[in-house]
Amino acid sequence: MKVEIFVIDCETASNRVLLLLPAVIGRGNDTDLVIAHPEVSRQHCRLFHFQNTVHIQDLNSLNGTVVAGRKIKNAESPILPEEIFSIGPVQFQIRYRRQDISNSEVSGSSRKSKNGTALSGGSNSASSLSLSAHSASNQSLSLGASSVKMRKRAVK
Repeated sequence: MKVEIFVIDCETASNRVLLLLPAVIGRGNDTDLVIAHPEVSRQHCRLFHFQNTVHIQDLNSLNGTVVAGRKIKNAESPILPEEIFSIGPVQFQIRYRRQDISNSEVSGSSRKSKNGTALSGGSNSASSLSLSAHSASNQSLSLGASSVKMRKRAVK
């Protein structure tokens, strides 16, 4: 199943990433979506679909994963359409139609984080962040000079 997520917590326009579920998100280069930030674990969480709903599973990350304002650590939670989840300083929004989930895509986007970390633009950020989504096209999106980059891993 393909999903689309939008990084919603950056100052720039929305940025979307297409992922094939199940997908692992983390700081490691072996993940499907790479977020290069010290608050993100190498294999932070996993997105998958089950019973017509997208779920997120925290993979025993150091800082946990936040879903709809609730922190999950080494646990699993459904993510309903339009819900927001956070991995480190990055917030995502997911959009999908539950009836189409077996063949659908899920969505998410980017802005400035609640804690003030610049995820796009601005060179005054104390820590830089890079975000990568690995895909068949090895596409790389940059959300700011010193902040967020998305990189997709080739799908075989």
